[in-house]
Amino acid sequence: MHIAPLKHALLIASALTTLAAPSSAVTWTDLEELNISGVPTLQSGVDDLVAGVIEWNAQFGNTAIVTGGYYLGPIADEATRQRAVDFITALDYTATGDFADPSSVSLAQISTDPAISDAARARWARAIDDAIKIGQDAYWLEWSSSQYGSIGTVAIVDPVAMVWDNILSSASYVEDLSPGIAASTGALNLRITWLWGSTRGRITADVKAICDGEQVLCMETCDAWMSLGSATVNCQVEKDGNCCVMSYSYGWGTPLVDVEVQGDGFTVKASGIGSSGDGNGTVIDCCR
Repeated sequence: MHIAPLKHALLIASALTTLAAPSSAVTWTDLEELNISGVPTLQSGVDDLVAGVIEWNAQFGNTAIVTGGYYLGPIADEATRQRAVDFITALDYTATGDFADPSSVSLAQISTDPAISDAARARWARAIDDAIKIGQDAYWLEWSSSQYGSIGTVAIVDPVAMVWDNILSSASYVEDLSPGIAASTGALNLRITWLWGSTRGRITADVKAICDGEQVLCMETCDAWMSLGSATVNCQVEKDGNCCVMSYSYGWGTPLVDVEVQGDGFTVKASGIGSSGDGNGTVIDCCR
């Protein structure tokens, strides 16, 4: 759905009636300098929001750019929380692409994009419902998009972290920390981050060979998690002489991405709209 700029205030007023709608929008620079009573600014969700907008505008501003925003007010009770959830899930724009390659990033419409499954839409709505809580704060962000013109999103923050924005939260980076693992060959250690730099998830797969006389023990690590998204890793370990050999397959994605184990019961694939990744490999460690 495309929301004309002049309709923003009316939509916000009707959807979030207990939040304090501003008389006019302010520039993002002004928003960054706001010191709102009751909302901490040092190492807080406001800092994450500012960092996320700055990073987005610097990296993906050719796709869409945040031009302004303002504080809406607190989510003070359950009725307001539910209105916030309903309004955010009705806003129809998100971002997709390989966020390590800004030229690949574009906006997508959640309600109509054929790459989004019904299960993914339902999962996305549940994730937002679970994430938004009483005591958080809401901001309205104005965007100028090369695809859709003027659009808007609602960003939710709590006192210590950024919580959600339909566009900003669709962007994740992946940091490969595997070279820092000194022991086994081929170990997997991925850190998934939010746009504003905080850790959003980890995927690890590693095996260590421990020799006890002629007996070889294989100690494995196989773990995946992701906040407001899905991450899965499957691992299989076999012994080969005095070596332990681990095969792994992993996938991860933001809520509009389906992360699924394939028919072989092992291979993981990720598909959909947002940030995602998948892969496979082998880890080998031998007794020395």
